[in-house]
Amino acid sequence: MSLATEAKAQLSLLHVVEAFPPFIELSPSTAVDVDAWMRDARNQLRASVPDGVRSHCTVKEVVTTGKPYREILSLAAAESSDLIVMGVQ
Repeated sequence: MSLATEAKAQLSLLHVVEAFPPFIELSPSTAVDVDAWMRDARNQLRASVPDGVRSHCTVKEVVTTGKPYREILSLAAAESSDLIVMGVQ
């Protein structure tokens, strides 16, 4: 965030919800509300940015589904990103 602030750059925060196999979505006992999960992820991204950062650079929160490596590369290409920083678990 400090790099984006100093450069007055656009900061794109991306969270990828990996798609679930169809059998999980069809099973009532293991049903997952992907829309709620995506809303929560967007809210967490928004909350992770201190107020001062938004006044110095443009911040964009992106939550999508798919394979993380594909979505990272897709967003980087679409936005002509110069730097990718990842936090992984």
